[in-house]
Amino acid sequence: MGMCRISTQKIMGRLLIGENSLIREACLKITEACPCDCGFCDSKYKNIKVNKFLLNKCEWRKISNDLIASGIKNVVLSGGEPLLRPDITFDLIDLFRANNVYVVLITSGVLLDKISLLDDLIYAHPNLIVFSIDHADPVLHDKSRNCDGLFSKIEKSISYVLEKSDISIGIRTVLTRYNYLELPTIIKKFAGIGVTCFKIIQIENDREKEYVLSYDDLKKFCYEIKTDVYKIIKMLSFEEPS
Repeated sequence: MGMCRISTQKIMGRLLIGENSLIREACLKITEACPCDCGFCDSKYKNIKVNKFLLNKCEWRKISNDLIASGIKNVVLSGGEPLLRPDITFDLIDLFRANNVYVVLITSGVLLDKISLLDDLIYAHPNLIVFSIDHADPVLHDKSRNCDGLFSKIEKSISYVLEKSDISIGIRTVLTRYNYLELPTIIKKFAGIGVTCFKIIQIENDREKEYVLSYDDLKKFCYEIKTDVYKIIKMLSFEEPS
């Protein structure tokens, strides 16, 4: 199974997708912009560089229809913050869902203090909404994202979506030296409010090596933290990773 990542930048030439394509999952970065200011994320830097080269709705639809024609099974809509361009994001959710493609939306949750946007998101109905969570402690999470009140906003959004719809909820955590010890607590805390999908990712860009795990951190993670995570997964009756 193949996976491709398509950026918000204009693509030179044509997307090489054919009937015999092995691509089964695609990540569409709708924008590089994001209201958050995470120290480990380079979206702000990228946004300065590529803002004037954003793909418009017609271009995104062309790419999406090509992916659908190739037999794509899963698509991830991300950013930056994809809800900064709700017209495009909701249009693509509708397009992919109409063609039986499983749709995942990744969001920081920063814009979801507006009930109207939450209702629009529920109406668009992606299969899975994934919120970015850095810490189990609200103060640390908000500090990490440089966005006061964000943790509470995410908790309220999760509760609202689960109450009003059958959309599945997930969280994703960027593993850093500052939060890897919290991973079992994060999983247990959010499983307790109805989250059923957990994704752990590594830092893509850390030029100063400020956030990446050290060798000793990695040993502790592999021999202690991972074991604790498996115990919690088993206790919650989740499927254990193969």
